[in-house]
Amino acid sequence: MSIRLPPIGFWSYARQDDSVSGGKLSALRTLLMSELQQQYGRDPIKIFQDVSAIPPGAEWEHEITASLNKAAFFIPIITPAFLQSEWCCQEVHIFLEREAQLSREYSGSSLRRIFPIHYIDIDGIDCCDDRALTALQRLQWLDFRGHRFRDQQHEDVHLLLSELAASVRQLLHLKLERLPSPAEKAAADRARSVEEAAAIEAAEAERAEREREAEATAAALAKAEAEALQQAKAREAEERERIYAARLVREEELEAERLLQAERSAARRAQWQAARARLLRPVPIAILSAVLLLAIAIPSWSGRESDAASMSPSSNATAQAAGAARPIDPAIAALAGRWRSVDTPPAECARNTSTEILVIKVDEMGAVLMNGVTEKAAPDPSTDGWVRLGGGFFKAAGDELRVAASREYLAGAMQFTPCP
Repeated sequence: MSIRLPPIGFWSYARQDDSVSGGKLSALRTLLMSELQQQYGRDPIKIFQDVSAIPPGAEWEHEITASLNKAAFFIPIITPAFLQSEWCCQEVHIFLEREAQLSREYSGSSLRRIFPIHYIDIDGIDCCDDRALTALQRLQWLDFRGHRFRDQQHEDVHLLLSELAASVRQLLHLKLERLPSPAEKAAADRARSVEEAAAIEAAEAERAEREREAEATAAALAKAEAEALQQAKAREAEERERIYAARLVREEELEAERLLQAERSAARRAQWQAARARLLRPVPIAILSAVLLLAIAIPSWSGRESDAASMSPSSNATAQAAGAARPIDPAIAALAGRWRSVDTPPAECARNTSTEILVIKVDEMGAVLMNGVTEKAAPDPSTDGWVRLGGGFFKAAGDELRVAASREYLAGAMQFTPCP
């Protein structure tokens, strides 16, 4: 709680100085009190002076001590008589103790409370109390020596008193915070110790709780990690089982495909063997007759070709107009060579050397012109326009025929591919 000290001061002086000066020190106190009252405000200002404040018959020493212990500020009038007065020096010590007490009881009381007025020179004066003089010399004195002979209503006198009143007013307006007594301080220290102990205990409990929460969190994380690891291992095992099952299925499919290929190969071999058996049967007489006629027709046709070549250009033109055979188309002739069925592996071409395609021509008279001889004709197919002619198989393509002969040829399979 903040307080202001009551506006009470103490005027410390030597009575001898006031009496020989005709009461000038008392009048100076009255002027200062009036100026301070104007600057301070409505609350009445009181500056204790022993002459006016001690009633007759009172114990003046007791009254002075009591007044000093109530005073908020102290104004000593420094003169040779003041320094030689034991009681004046005693008043200085009493107020110094009062000032120390205020500093112990209140905070913010560090401003100076003693305002010495240097009224007369004291050079060469022996003080009856050096400690009191030393304490006063540490302070700033208001130098009034050059004004003590002036009229107290002089402007300079009022200016000096106004400066002193302003310093006192600043002190009186200061709010003080009461400090605790030693007993109160001890009690406060004990209470603070109890609060600190409680705070430490609460902090320790909070720390222990945080540690428990951290341990629980770590345990939960460890459990979650273990479960995640277990799930990952389970998924890995399931994936391995799935891959193994898929591999088994694939192996079964490959085995089934291999068996199917084996069955197809066996069927093809059986068909080939059947075709071979048919080829090895005795050739009918009609076929032999057709082959002989074809053998006779080829040389005859070659002679006609020679005779036509020996004719004049006009005769050649006439012969061509009469329906002579046209030259073989190179694109068709390029088809001659070894071929195989699309179902036949390429390795079969190395064994089936008789697989050939022969390009032939047919003239107007139906004579067959061949650019080669087909041997070991394949079995007779019965579909897709293939016909037997001579010793081979032919398929119509405009006025051209393609001859196919292959021991791997299957009835009804019309697709062939060249052998490499």
